[in-house]
Amino acid sequence: MHPVLVEIRFPGWHVPWFALLVLVGLLGVALAVFAWTHKDRVLAVVGAPLGVGGLVAAVVWRHETLALGSIPVYSYGALLAVSFMVGWVSTHRLARADQFPSGPSRGAFFVAAIVGLIGARASYVLTDPAESGTWRELLAMHHGGLVAYGGFLAGLAGSATYLAIKRQPWLLWADAAAPSVAAGLMVTRVGCYLFGCDFGRPLSRDAPAWLQRVGTFPRWEPGNVAGSGSPAWLQHVAERGLSPQAPASLPVHPTQLYEAIAGGLLLVLALMVRRRRRFPGQVLLTFGLGYATFRFLVELLRDDAERGSVGPALARQVAVPCGLLALGAALAVGPARSIRGRVGRTFAWAAGPAAALGAYVLMRPAPFAAPVVEPLSTSQWAALLTGIAAALAWGPLERLPARAAELQAS
Repeated sequence: MHPVLVEIRFPGWHVPWFALLVLVGLLGVALAVFAWTHKDRVLAVVGAPLGVGGLVAAVVWRHETLALGSIPVYSYGALLAVSFMVGWVSTHRLARADQFPSGPSRGAFFVAAIVGLIGARASYVLTDPAESGTWRELLAMHHGGLVAYGGFLAGLAGSATYLAIKRQPWLLWADAAAPSVAAGLMVTRVGCYLFGCDFGRPLSRDAPAWLQRVGTFPRWEPGNVAGSGSPAWLQHVAERGLSPQAPASLPVHPTQLYEAIAGGLLLVLALMVRRRRRFPGQVLLTFGLGYATFRFLVELLRDDAERGSVGPALARQVAVPCGLLALGAALAVGPARSIRGRVGRTFAWAAGPAAALGAYVLMRPAPFAAPVVEPLSTSQWAALLTGIAAALAWGPLERLPARAAELQAS
């Protein structure tokens, strides 16, 4: 694993936080003034709090300094930045292909990125508040501490609000942004893997040797800027009896790579649907339902303590089939009704019950064994709600073009 890609060393400089935060405040003020002169009130509203917040923070922390002995460039933070750059370019190009105005498209991406980061971090803090005790820890997002679902939903809400104010069709822009979100998922989950966070449950002893190698996370050398050990190693030492002298964690499911692969598959699916799109929003809803289903399933393999859980504790062989039935019903009442071929439509209708039955058979405990009882994770609840919402919106959105045509004809 490579939690730190490179370490930038400085000759023991001590930079006052006052100067840095004043610079941030001035940049925010400049953004607000620029947006106001260009009559972009939404960006002005984004820049103004940044400017005021930076200047206020400069006064609050005017006596503190930042030691610049060395600055680590974390793999997660670097790949998160790469995902934003890829998203910026691809979203703009796809939106331009749909003849979407460039200015609102770029503004919507900027708002979605900022609000999405805030939502992702806020979701993490609410899920595990003990991990963010001080203001520095609260802002330490360069090595993880973001909830993908929180960022996804917050970014959607931010961009929708921005484009509603700009009086631009949000669904058209969202269809251009959905492939970028899938690509971002693919890239950032590789960063999670390199850092070692968001890992899965221990593998069985008869798991393939190559999978055990891929799913083993090391104890880092003492003095490593990323900490004393990978998150998996630390958790296994604390909770699973692993020796503190062990060179690596127990072999676990590399769920980060599972999600990266899912991101790649969803990217291909989103681009395929985009070519045959029949109504605005179809690409977004396809991505939303696809990611919801996969995320609900991959959470069964997750084991990191930070993911959080909520709701009543249920037997796994009951809760999981019920969740799959709900997602299958969502598929049946939404996208499945749009499939023109009878065979494909029947397969889509049967997918949910078949998956639920298979899950029940695989998860039921052995005779006289106690069932595994646990609540669903926060991401599983978010996946269920997202998938159901996407399916319920499918029919009304699909009928919109025909209704618009009828109104125009009349």
